[in-house]
Amino acid sequence: MRRLLAPIALMSRHVSSSARITGRINEKIRTGHPAADLAFLQHALWGLDHYPDYLRRWQDKDVDELESALESVLAKVRAQRADARRECDAMAAKHPKALDALRDAATWRVDDVVSPKVAKALGWAPGDGIADALRQPPKTNGFWGLLSEPEDDVYSLELFRPEFCAAIISASDAAAADDGHPRPRANLDVLGVGWLADLLLIV
Repeated sequence: MRRLLAPIALMSRHVSSSARITGRINEKIRTGHPAADLAFLQHALWGLDHYPDYLRRWQDKDVDELESALESVLAKVRAQRADARRECDAMAAKHPKALDALRDAATWRVDDVVSPKVAKALGWAPGDGIADALRQPPKTNGFWGLLSEPEDDVYSLELFRPEFCAAIISASDAAAADDGHPRPRANLDVLGVGWLADLLLIV
């Protein structure tokens, strides 16, 4: 098996030398590498993770090519991480009233945030603080009964109270108005509302 992986990876790498792929999704230009480039890295990373001395059967020039590809990806990871940190730090320094109200989980109770049926399914008492509730082991077995199907294969869950939904929108609008950047930038991590992201992950 190990003998086959390296040739497959190299063959995949050289199947296509076409230019970068471009497309338009929701009126935003997306760019990506050809599938052969992705397959090359996937095979290489999988082999390195699963087999000792995986690269011993590779030719030195192919290892050099892999090293260059990995360094290129690592540079992208570091650049995007730095951008994300600057973005979060810049937003953390801003304090619109509506956003600060949403950031502090200690100011919200369970019955302020989630619907009564969801609270019951999670085993949360309505009067508990949301921060305390999130520390409890989640109980999600009762969620299937809360789902509705307004259309075929389209499912809906009444998760948040309407007033809390309005608070989320107000916080996002306040952040966008204060910072001047388009709405897609105002995700939960950037806004500093980690507890809300945790809640959504539980559900």
